Amino acid sequence: MSFLSVSSSYGMTVDYATNLKVDEVDGCYLVTVDRPYYGATEPEVVLLVPEDMEPSVSMDGISRIDIPLNRIVVGTTPAVACLDALDSLDLLVGLAGGKYVYTDSVRKMGLPEVASDGGMSRSLDRERLLELAPDGFITYLYGDEERRDVDFLRNCGVPVLFMAEYLEDSPLARAEWIKFIGLLVGREEQATEIFDKVVRRYEELASMVEKSQVRPLVLSGAPFGGVWYVPRRGSWPSIMFRAAGAKSLWNDLEGTGTAPMDLEAVLVRAESSEIWLNCGSWRSLEDAERSGLPIEAFPPFEKGEIFNNDRRVTSEGGNDYYQSGIIRPDMILADLISIIHPEKMRDHELFYYRKLK
Repeated sequence: MSFLSVSSSYGMTVDYATNLKVDEVDGCYLVTVDRPYYGATEPEVVLLVPEDMEPSVSMDGISRIDIPLNRIVVGTTPAVACLDALDSLDLLVGLAGGKYVYTDSVRKMGLPEVASDGGMSRSLDRERLLELAPDGFITYLYGDEERRDVDFLRNCGVPVLFMAEYLEDSPLARAEWIKFIGLLVGREEQATEIFDKVVRRYEELASMVEKSQVRPLVLSGAPFGGVWYVPRRGSWPSIMFRAAGAKSLWNDLEGTGTAPMDLEAVLVRAESSEIWLNCGSWRSLEDAERSGLPIEAFPPFEKGEIFNNDRRVTSEGGNDYYQSGIIRPDMILADLISIIHPEKMRDHELFYYRKLK
């Protein structure tokens, strides 16, 4: 992209997200997503062109998208959360994976569904999507095999925009993707203001327990198909646990994402655990008992210290923790501190979490 005259002096800075870059080009915005999806070998680069603006430089090889978008189809719930925070839900004309949307007002809109699942899923109804004539389809990919749908839609004139916040490891980096949506809908200043408030609140909360000498050991997750995926030290959950004044049982496991463990390996470490968080589909202690695990061997079960992040869910499985929680890590952190260090937040009412009974 060296043929573009790029200025990095634009007021919207991207400070935490490592997978998102925004530069000004003649009053337009050059957006680069280095890793648009798992397995991507090339970055995604788009030029967002505001009304009444026209770049004077060559755009060969770069997709041009006129903004603000006015007719949006969304296939990822964090984008719904961003539009909600930016007072832009009225721009939605369709959904993919609408059953996973938590926001009641969106579900009541009765929007057309272009896929039963989110992302560029196999259930995507291309023809229905084209009928909606969106000027932006905000979604995500699982991998290269779904590129054919992206190419098809783009050849038909539908801009496909990748929301790749889930590839960020830092909670604040994920939240900063609201700025991308803000650019798309012409509310970049509002997006920056919202994000800045989240950062201030997150750092204020983290400072409350930063010097705490007591760091409870946290067990997280639950087995799935016989495998227990535990968070590595650099993963999003582990970062949140540390910020909340705790320590993951797997804090010594370097890297990002999760690592598969067998039950025996988890049991050895779980003997020293004090709190159990994010335990999958369990809705009650009875569910834990019926899981087939030797549940009495887990100290948090005996102490009644098991909390799941499913306080706000719909009957179809839409979980607000994975929707608004992505852009409100400060609120998740407040919940975690009140669980791990209740003496620090005695009046806090859990928002995303609840104690299993």
